[in-house]
Amino acid sequence: MPIQPSVCRNQIVSMAKQNVCLIGQLPAKYGYRVSVTAFTLVAMTWALSLFVSIYCTVCEAVDTRFTPVWDQNNLHSSAVTMDSVVGSFFWVALFLFQLSCLVYAILSVDPAYMDAIVDITSHVGLFNVLHSASLILFVSSHFTWTEVVLVSNFANMSVLYFRCSRLPWLIRSSLASGPLAWAFFAVFWNGGFLIPQVADKTRPAGSVFLWWILCYGMSFAFTYKVGDKYVFRVVFGASLTIGKDDAVCYSLSVLVAAVGLYHARNNAQFYQWVPPIAIAAVLYATFLVIFISRWESNELRKQAAMGGASGYGGEEGRQTRNDSYRLSRGVNISRCCFMSVVVS
Repeated sequence: MPIQPSVCRNQIVSMAKQNVCLIGQLPAKYGYRVSVTAFTLVAMTWALSLFVSIYCTVCEAVDTRFTPVWDQNNLHSSAVTMDSVVGSFFWVALFLFQLSCLVYAILSVDPAYMDAIVDITSHVGLFNVLHSASLILFVSSHFTWTEVVLVSNFANMSVLYFRCSRLPWLIRSSLASGPLAWAFFAVFWNGGFLIPQVADKTRPAGSVFLWWILCYGMSFAFTYKVGDKYVFRVVFGASLTIGKDDAVCYSLSVLVAAVGLYHARNNAQFYQWVPPIAIAAVLYATFLVIFISRWESNELRKQAAMGGASGYGGEEGRQTRNDSYRLSRGVNISRCCFMSVVVS
């Protein structure tokens, strides 16, 4: 039976009203006022970042003193120059992913999500502000100051990522992993504009930056466990296991693929477009391995929760059933949001 659009919208509105009333009654680490203030700050800085990103993409039509982002990108060709279509796709997807995270935090009756947002408010807000500043400096051709801001932003997101490694998957992927991947890539992307054009014989040396990106992305795919914490490890050893973060690998694979596509479209030499395509393929394959591993793990937990007896009991069983319930609730909320957007 098809879902009626009016019914779907009414369900979303009623669910939001009920959840707003219940947030203040749920036990949480932070108070109601602190949670609302933190959420508002994150939402406002996110809106600022979105506005500045759009403005800097089309700023030439408004202010001729600035050069739009992708025009600036094409004017300064380097080993890490991006394709504008794929780069725009990355940012549109990231903004929508972050918006879905904020919407889910409101619609879900889960104080853990609000507590997590409060914990990362300062870092996420600072990232959005620094991202906006870096774009304004970039379109103004102040590449040196842009690099300073980007390095500061990368340090900020690195502290956030390793300090809050146990965030819920949706929050960690949208507000930490994706921005961290961009912050790391942008340091090399803008750094290529600081290096003057060199002879063709030395241009292959620029691809070394892409191999650093591969090493950085792969380091998030493998971890080893010490006590009850997953610790970052670079040297592969006997205790090597599949890690938990697939968002960094996926984000970097898209960004590096944008580099390869740019050089392929501009009839570059094979040593300019083959390495980024190969690196993007390796990162994407790693993302698939982690994603499938997590999906199978979630399926096993759901089956245990539904069966009621598969080795899960006590507190662990209750936690598993709660995870299954939240997953199904999130799917239903996403379906309603999708239907209402399509109809409107």
